[in-house]
Amino acid sequence: RWAVDGNGDGRIDLNDVHDALPSIANYLRAHGWTRDARFHDRWQAIWEYNHSPNYVQTIFEIAFRLQSPPHKHR
Repeated sequence: RWAVDGNGDGRIDLNDVHDALPSIANYLRAHGWTRDARFHDRWQAIWEYNHSPNYVQTIFEIAFRLQSPPHKHR
């Protein structure tokens, strides 16, 4: 329903990152995620996919860590 042919090869393969990422974005947008959405609206969009507070929190934690610069190991 929300899957997208992101690489334009005429088929949708959710095991291909070029289709999977646009499909995820399409799902989130369909459930209220916008560029300027409030945190609550973003939380709700992920909640619609998986009704586990731990899952939603984990997704936000991963996103936060991906935006942070890597730590240097000593």
